Amino acid sequence: MELVSYRLSYRGKAVGNYSLSADSVSNTVFLEAKMMLQGSLGTTTINQTSKTNKTHFFSYSFQELTNSPGQNRRYNVIYDKNHGLIKASRSASDKSEIPAITPIVDPIGLLYKIRHLDLEKDRFLVPMLGKTVIISKIAQKELDTAFGKKMTNVYKLHPGKSLVYVDIEKPHHILAMTQYIGNKFLDSFIVKVENIDSKKRTKSRYRPRKRMHRRRNNKNK
Repeated sequence: MELVSYRLSYRGKAVGNYSLSADSVSNTVFLEAKMMLQGSLGTTTINQTSKTNKTHFFSYSFQELTNSPGQNRRYNVIYDKNHGLIKASRSASDKSEIPAITPIVDPIGLLYKIRHLDLEKDRFLVPMLGKTVIISKIAQKELDTAFGKKMTNVYKLHPGKSLVYVDIEKPHHILAMTQYIGNKFLDSFIVKVENIDSKKRTKSRYRPRKRMHRRRNNKNK
């Protein structure tokens, strides 16, 4: 499983952290995104999980849990292939169904898809629940990241004003994001990438560069 960690910033001040994980089993990828907000944006935890087709990126299921002081919300979406329906629910009394005319991509499946876009193309249409998202490659930009300077492809998402900065080198990690949330621009900057082995626990793949210190040998001769 790959786990990517980010720090969150609003107007230059730290406001929390964000993580994205991806675990592949055959042709299915299990995705999870966790956002913890604090400080000037309040105290909120948003946990999203997705079961997505690894090759074509369409969603089998998606769940979002939002926890904030005095308020907890749940949102579920299931693609019911047997009945040709997309089922969404917020509570036992708030449910809806629509015909599954075309496979849809969920919010974190969208981020996974962006990492696998055809680098030769500049514009993509992505069907999501209730809308079609247009992804446009608008520039290439060098970023100063926790892992040194990296050249990125910059993608703009419409509707909305979100920007996603993707490393042009494989495996095309998302190095930074600017998301438009609640009339606020929230910036995410990568800080760590890990490969987690279920048997051997955590193995780091990328970490910020640190100064090496030579260990002294205090053993008496």
